[in-house]
Amino acid sequence: MAVSRRGDVYVVGAVSGTLSLTDGWGGGKDAFAVRLDQAGNFRWLHQSAEIGDDVNYSAATTPQSELVTAGYTSEASPGDVIGFKTGQGAEDGFVAKYSRSGTRLWANDHGTADGEIDMSVVVAKNGHIYVAGATEGSWPGFTQMGNGDLYVAHLT
Repeated sequence: MAVSRRGDVYVVGAVSGTLSLTDGWGGGKDAFAVRLDQAGNFRWLHQSAEIGDDVNYSAATTPQSELVTAGYTSEASPGDVIGFKTGQGAEDGFVAKYSRSGTRLWANDHGTADGEIDMSVVVAKNGHIYVAGATEGSWPGFTQMGNGDLYVAHLT
């Protein structure tokens, strides 16, 4: 959960089933994001509805009160959470950014041939996005130290 400078409340997570006001459930776990205004009024809901598991673990807001989420997807083909490319491994970490009106502005998925999970996201005052997670694989230029190595990345 995150609260923006304007008082918007964003709640993220995963659900196994259909939330009201969505197009349906894809099976497995679907990532969701909800925005409530500062008075608690519902503004929008996004549910991924893909075949595999998609989970939002973390939320942060930008200086413009936009939502940034981080989590993972096990979807092996382009889908609603990522929308850009085929998955890299068992699970791939993803970060997505949404406007205050609920439009997905962009999404980034990343991973190795093994599994990755983005567990935390923060947005600095200058708008730079940082994500932390765990990997079971080896990133180019880094040596795998064990099963479940940690990573921190700066997204530009």
